[in-house]
Amino acid sequence: MPAQAHDRRPYAFGGALFCGVCQRRMQGHWINSAPYYRCRFPNEYALANKISHPRNVYLREDAFDAQVTDWLATALAPGRLDETIDLCVPKTSSMSCDQAIFVDQASDVSVFLDAVQVEVGRFR
Repeated sequence: MPAQAHDRRPYAFGGALFCGVCQRRMQGHWINSAPYYRCRFPNEYALANKISHPRNVYLREDAFDAQVTDWLATALAPGRLDETIDLCVPKTSSMSCDQAIFVDQASDVSVFLDAVQVEVGRFR
C-alpha cells in the first residue's frame, strides 16, 4: 500500500470549523505540503437547498491559526484564567443538583485549561 494511505496528518482545528456558507463541518485536506480545511458541496445539493455555494471552499490553516493562538493565549493567560473559568462554568445559585455536581468539578476545568495551554504551545 502507498505510504499516504496510512499517513495521518495533524490538523489543529480538525472537526472544529464550519463552512460560513452552508454551516456544514469542514474537513482537513492537505495541499502542497500545507494543511487546509475544505467544504465540498456538490452543485445538486446547492440547487436543491437553494444555496449559492462554490463547489469547494478552502481555508488555509496558517491564514488564521495565529489569530486563534493569540486569542487563546489572552483568554488563558494566568491573570485572566479565573475570569475565563467563570465564563465557562455557570454559576451554582440557579442550578439543579446535577448541574451543581458539574460545577464541583471546576478544578477539572482548570486542569483542562492547563492542558489546552500546553496544546496551544505545541502549535506556536
